[in-house]
Amino acid sequence: MILSIKQLIPGTLLSLVVATSSYFIAEHYGMPTMLLAILIGLSLHSVIEDNPIALKGVQLFGNTLLKLGIILMGLRLDFSEISSFGFKRVIVTYILVGTTVITGILLAKLMGQRGTVGILSGSSVAICGASAAIAVSSLLSKSRVDDRLLAATIVTVTLTGTVVMLAYPPLLQSFGLDHNQIGMILGATIHDVAQVIAAGFSVSPEAAEVATYIKVIRISALPLLLVVLLIVMKREKSTEFSFPFFILGFALLAMINSLNILPIALVDQLKSLGSISLVVAMGAIGLKTSFRAIKQVGGALIILIVLESLVLGGAAFALLI
Repeated sequence: MILSIKQLIPGTLLSLVVATSSYFIAEHYGMPTMLLAILIGLSLHSVIEDNPIALKGVQLFGNTLLKLGIILMGLRLDFSEISSFGFKRVIVTYILVGTTVITGILLAKLMGQRGTVGILSGSSVAICGASAAIAVSSLLSKSRVDDRLLAATIVTVTLTGTVVMLAYPPLLQSFGLDHNQIGMILGATIHDVAQVIAAGFSVSPEAAEVATYIKVIRISALPLLLVVLLIVMKREKSTEFSFPFFILGFALLAMINSLNILPIALVDQLKSLGSISLVVAMGAIGLKTSFRAIKQVGGALIILIVLESLVLGGAAFALLI
């Protein structure tokens, strides 16, 4: 069904209301914006549940902004900066990322879940929480990763990251580690960038700086993971496979940003636009999903993400310390 502009208005406005509310609450109470967008959207699902036009509008608007947000995520990467962190740190961090994703796949299969559940959850834990889940889900067909699974993953990984953010700093300090060592582990294990920075500063500015460096290296592994997934999916010759050209936009902006040819002010504005696009898209995903559907995903996903987080924490401590 082709929607007219007039028919798109209800779904578009509702998605924008959810995003605006998320930003307002996040600013005043310090909560993760994407998590709020999902939760507020879920709470308003009944508003559009019996309104197919509004539902279609939410879906079309949300999907468009989701792809735009993923493209603009490329501006968060600067490969020239990553190369200055040291070859050893980069390799060790990439090993941690790969180990976590593989562990997720294996654990998912042991728990009777699909391998794609392990890929989605493992990627979100290994790299950068909600952002990685969004990017990875964009490559996988809806039959493998639907909106309820994505929403449940984002909610679970954000809450798990919050627990890790609060628990790891005092735990690592109790082991007598110096601030540089603590920063490395925090940067290698905590899921969200903001959570990494907050945990680091709870120890010291030095720990926060090191943690941020390691976190940037983890984020740089995202395009490599996407390439690997594309190769695997292409080899499977799935009839549902279609090349996601917006991923090329993501890679192109990452390369352009690494050349430092764009004005800093423009890059900052585009980053803000990308963040807003993803928040609106997450609100749309919440609107399309019900709490009942989230519940149907089951506790297996929660157990899986917790186990992946523990594996990442243990591996980071062993390899970095």
